[in-house]
Amino acid sequence: MPATNPTKRTDNDAQTIEALLTHLQRIEYIVDAAVIDDPEDPNQQVSVVELLERFERTSNRGRRKQGATVRLFLILMLLCCRFHTKTLQIRAMHQLAVGNLPRDLQWRLGIITLDGQGKARMLSEKQLNTIAQNLNANLDPQSADSEEAREYRRRNLAAIRDALITATHVVPRQGTSYAVDETGVWSWSLSQRKPTYKAEAEIIDEDEADLATTTDCEGHDQDQESAFVASDERCSNVRREAKQCNFAAWGSKTHKNGGSSSFYGYGLHALVRVPDVIKRGGKAIADPHLEPLLVEQIALTPASTDIVDPTLDMIHRTLGRGLVIGDLIGDRHYSYKKYERWALPLAKLGIRQVLDMRARDHGPKDYKGAVILDGTPHCPMTPQGLRGLERPGLTASREEIDAYEQLITEREQYAMRRKKTAQQDRDGKTRWLCPAAAGKIGCSILPGSVAAAREAGIPVVRPPADHESVFCEPKPPVVQIPAHVIMKYQQAEYYGSRPWLISFNRRTYVESIFGNLKNLSTRSIKRGFTRFIGEPLMTLALVAQVVDYNLKELEDWHARASAEPREYAAATAYSSHPLHTARTEHTFGFQMLTHEQQIQLDQQHGAPVAA
Repeated sequence: MPATNPTKRTDNDAQTIEALLTHLQRIEYIVDAAVIDDPEDPNQQVSVVELLERFERTSNRGRRKQGATVRLFLILMLLCCRFHTKTLQIRAMHQLAVGNLPRDLQWRLGIITLDGQGKARMLSEKQLNTIAQNLNANLDPQSADSEEAREYRRRNLAAIRDALITATHVVPRQGTSYAVDETGVWSWSLSQRKPTYKAEAEIIDEDEADLATTTDCEGHDQDQESAFVASDERCSNVRREAKQCNFAAWGSKTHKNGGSSSFYGYGLHALVRVPDVIKRGGKAIADPHLEPLLVEQIALTPASTDIVDPTLDMIHRTLGRGLVIGDLIGDRHYSYKKYERWALPLAKLGIRQVLDMRARDHGPKDYKGAVILDGTPHCPMTPQGLRGLERPGLTASREEIDAYEQLITEREQYAMRRKKTAQQDRDGKTRWLCPAAAGKIGCSILPGSVAAAREAGIPVVRPPADHESVFCEPKPPVVQIPAHVIMKYQQAEYYGSRPWLISFNRRTYVESIFGNLKNLSTRSIKRGFTRFIGEPLMTLALVAQVVDYNLKELEDWHARASAEPREYAAATAYSSHPLHTARTEHTFGFQMLTHEQQIQLDQQHGAPVAA
């Protein structure tokens, strides 16, 4: 009886093989180009492979094992993000290495090596697992025996993370705008305890409640705006008692039904490139074809960690590489933070915040006779009906949206003209001029403005005789408002206006990236996508997913931009980059080797001749 015919490869199989081998070339480029300032000696540069090798061995004693290296470990991890059904596990990495790569590549990458007797030896799962265990044991800050050792490990882990992600930034930035968000990631391990908070608890505005008398920590899933407030001590206990993973914690995330549910794991924070708002044809647009919308930085924290410090750390790291951050778009949770913790630090860095507001934040606040509405000072005679405008929700009709925009346009006439922004001198201070002096309305206090307003058909106000305001004089002064919590929501564009909406809508790019990372048909970051636990391995796993996303975005963006009638300089430049021009020589799939051909190929790599 003839031997059973092996599974026949189809054209689709050949295309998959070609894509895998081409992607392998791109991955090798990234791994070898991932170089960063040495965290232990900033005057020197070090590769990500060298950084990992510092922690790969438990000690310098004994003989280094043959075969598996941290470079191979990284390559297989990155390959698994695109292939092998997006499963990032040791077994998947091993199967991909020994079953899906040509034998000559297996020799070159070190999947096949010569043992001590000179015989060919295939990579084993145990070798990969040993590398993972060593990295986790030697690089984990939580298991260090001193604060100095913990800080040493944190510096090196951060450098490894940044080196890999920044290696994908091969197209120079064309703009200065970013969006920021956080999403929850399940831990593979289970906590030893039940959640110690109520998942439905409301996020509180830190400027509305004095948190100085509490020891609360916050958990937040940024896919939607739900969070909980839990005790620092309880969060710490949960992490300490969950012996399987000493870095995970309980958090709250939005369930598919729209409610909140608890989860045990991590918070993945991301700073993402978004297009600048530009004028084209007399219209304000955010053109996504100008450059690839890559992930700039990430941070991984326990799920219950406050968002401010990791986000500001991402911002400082980005600025430290010589990049400029103009607009920073975040959802409401960032605006809930105390003024001096969030809005003021951004202003001191020269960053313009772009944010949304909840209904309870729209109420008027007084400042020396001015009415502060949605972060902008207005004339004290602003009509009552224009003071508490609530932006229509997602289910609003076109008529409701148009009516709201008309009211915003009417109210903007009463807004004072900004003469100095909070970012201008990086001190949080703003300066404002009365709207009548700016020619936006007429006022009986300002000589000649009423007649001019009637001629122009704009509103006229008549303050009462006993009215007092530092903004209202026959010769209105430019008044400075110091760095103050009433200016917490101050933004470059007037809140609710069409320019503001165009700017704020760029936040959808960071949401779409998280959706892509969690989509079952793309990268599938869900519970079980990896069985790694601990900060070092989870950081590597999520960095690998982000690197894979950036590589895919580079190609997808180039295809989109090249199809446009307009020529984009960045896309033209990327056309000749090695990441784009990488192509495999294996056009039609693998060559099926006979036993004799395999022996001959192995002998070319030093394997002994069979007796």
